[in-house]
Amino acid sequence: MKRLFISRQLSAASAFHSLDSKCWKITDKALITINSIDFKDEPETSWIFFYSKNGVNCYFNKRPFSESIKYAVMGPGTASAFKSRMGTEADFIGNGDPEPTALEFQKNCSDESVLFVKALNSRNSVYNLLPKNIEKYALDVYENRPLDCFELESCDCLIFTSPLNAKAYFSKYPYNQEVVLSIGATTAHYIIDKYGICSEMPDEASEKGLFDLFVKKLKI
Repeated sequence: MKRLFISRQLSAASAFHSLDSKCWKITDKALITINSIDFKDEPETSWIFFYSKNGVNCYFNKRPFSESIKYAVMGPGTASAFKSRMGTEADFIGNGDPEPTALEFQKNCSDESVLFVKALNSRNSVYNLLPKNIEKYALDVYENRPLDCFELESCDCLIFTSPLNAKAYFSKYPYNQEVVLSIGATTAHYIIDKYGICSEMPDEASEKGLFDLFVKKLKI
């Protein structure tokens, strides 16, 4: 039986569970902890930009949805979390890749103000790519830390959903020629820069995109 590791807990409806009938054993486990940060007043802005579903959940646990604010999200996964939580689509949805997302987003928010809702140790990718004429603020709403204590079986394929999950894994286990997939450009760039490991990423930065890439890559 072949083994697959993915660094997030899959829902019961995830397409990855269909692999059970194809002799794949799945380990779905986040290698990070998420802790909300107590935040107080933030500046009033035209836009609020979310990098992740954790940001969406931690922010709206303390703040109501506002019809007077425009909301932006990094990619399809965050867009899905936003719609599930708020019952409406975000006003801007990126493709999950920081550079094209920043280029497209600045067309929508030129000369406006933006609040970036993020993790304490965020890489601030889109924030740093926006031009200076856009008024930018950042708000830490959660902290994510890599786990120190975990045990995983050796796997044929590793799928990472964030740089920090990759850091946690490779801090404990060496690369052993596994097939490595990344959810998006930020994670893929981190893995090649930090560990010299090339990982493929899907056209769409989402769990569905990862599944389609996995099936194609592993010829299932």
